[in-house]
Amino acid sequence: MDNICPEIDGLIQEAALSIEKYKTWKDSLISESVTKGIDSTVSMKQSGVSGLGEIPNNYKVASVRWLVSLLTDYTANGSFGDLAKNVNYKDSPDYARLVRLTDLRVNFKNNGVYVDEHAYNYLSKSSLFGGEILLANVGAYAGLAVEMPKVPFLATLGPNMFLLKMDEHFLVQHFAYYALYGSYCRQQLTLLANKTTAQPKLNKDNLKSINMVLPPLVDQRKIAEYLDKKCFEIEQIIKEKETLLVELEAYKRSLIYETVTGKRKVV
Repeated sequence: MDNICPEIDGLIQEAALSIEKYKTWKDSLISESVTKGIDSTVSMKQSGVSGLGEIPNNYKVASVRWLVSLLTDYTANGSFGDLAKNVNYKDSPDYARLVRLTDLRVNFKNNGVYVDEHAYNYLSKSSLFGGEILLANVGAYAGLAVEMPKVPFLATLGPNMFLLKMDEHFLVQHFAYYALYGSYCRQQLTLLANKTTAQPKLNKDNLKSINMVLPPLVDQRKIAEYLDKKCFEIEQIIKEKETLLVELEAYKRSLIYETVTGKRKVV
């Protein structure tokens, strides 16, 4: 027992560190791809933007202000008073699910918050159908972009997130998600969010003021497809290691239980 537990602890630590390394690799892969592209043979130029460095010759840097076709949130549906009168949160499944950042971070594998049909219709300005970019605007995750998946239930945006759709003449929506998730955009948003005196918070003008690297549309589609493939592969490895971690922790607990209950003899 004295020898086995330290060995298991070492394996647990190794698996946990490996998971974090793969998560870091995924983030850096996204950040690099959306700013530098995925073709290492292209000629580069100085972006002229502090902290960005070189970008491919045919890429531009543009303000998000000119790239957004829709920017809204929960409060766009009405005043706080009217929202309170028309929207009641429910803990059990009802007509539609109120989508929060915590739901998206666990792929809806949690207990949700729901609204009835009247509330869903009242919140029509922020209904969700899949493919929207949602960006946290309050708290520790302010500036984090997530993508709304297509789901088999009615959904509407919850508080403390922006809903974005990008102008298709300039941006492929799926690429824009990756770009906003990447470190270049996220660092700009984090700096703006932390300028507030209380908890981190972003307003719509903050979001519009940041810059984004803008490849040609054909490159955007290629980058998004490439990242879909690579991120899926990395996420599968992470899931395997997370399963291993759970199994190792369960095995350690079972060893301890069997030892203290006398079911396993200590040699």
